[in-house]
Amino acid sequence: MRTNEFFCLSRFYYLCRQSIGKERNDITFLCLKIIAIFILGTALLGFIGLPSITIAPLFYYLILYFVGIRWAANAFPELRNKEKCCSWLMVPGSAFEKYISRLILSSIGFAVLFSVLYFIGVNIGNIINLIVFNNHFIPFVPFETVDVPFTIASLVTLHSIFCVGGLYFKRYPIVKTVLFVLLIIILLMVSISTIGGLLFSYRVSFNVQNFPILSRYWTMSVSWFFKLFFYCIIPVFCWVIGYFRLKKVEVC
Repeated sequence: MRTNEFFCLSRFYYLCRQSIGKERNDITFLCLKIIAIFILGTALLGFIGLPSITIAPLFYYLILYFVGIRWAANAFPELRNKEKCCSWLMVPGSAFEKYISRLILSSIGFAVLFSVLYFIGVNIGNIINLIVFNNHFIPFVPFETVDVPFTIASLVTLHSIFCVGGLYFKRYPIVKTVLFVLLIIILLMVSISTIGGLLFSYRVSFNVQNFPILSRYWTMSVSWFFKLFFYCIIPVFCWVIGYFRLKKVEVC
C-alpha cells in the first residue's frame, strides 16, 4: 500500500513527538515561569486584598495573549538558524505535515497547556493566601464566562498573524510583525478615506439614519462583516501564506 506523500498520520505523530522532545527543556522552563507568575500574582492579590473578581480576568487574559503571541512567533525556531533549518527540513515528512504539526502544537497545544498551568498556579497561590494572609482568592474560571468564543477566536487570529510573522522575520519577529500590521492598517485607512472621498465628493441627500430599519440592518451588516473578516478571513489567509512560505523555504 503506497504511503500518502501529502499527509500521513504516523509521520504527523512522529513530527509532533520530535518537536516536543527537541524543545522539551525550553517548554519545561517556560511552564515553570508561567506557574511562578500565577503563584506570585495570586499571592500578591491576596496580600494587597484586591477584589479577585475584577483583577483576575485581566491578569489571566494579559498573560494568555502575551505568552500566546510569543509562542506563535517562535513556532518555527529552526528557520532562524541555517544548520538547524537544513537538519529540520531533512526530517521525514511533507511540508504540510511539518506546518500543520507546529500549527496545532503552538495553538491547541498551547491553549490546553496554558489552562492546566493556570489552574495549578492559581490553586497553589490560593493555598499560600489561606496559610500566610488568611485571605481566600476566588479563582477565575475562563470556561464559565460568556467571552469564551470571543477569547478563542481572538487567540486564533492573533496566533495566525504572529505565526506568519515568525516565518518571515528571523530577528525580532514580534516587534516587526506589530509594525507591519500597523503599516497595513494605516495604508487601509488612507485608501478607504481616499476612495470614500472620491465616491462621495458630491453631497447626497439620502441619509440612512432617517430609515430605522435600514439603519439597523446596515449596522448589523457592518458588524458581521468585520467579525467575519477578523475571525475567519484573516486566520485562513495567514495559514495559507504561512504554508507557502514554508514550502518556499523547503525548496530553497
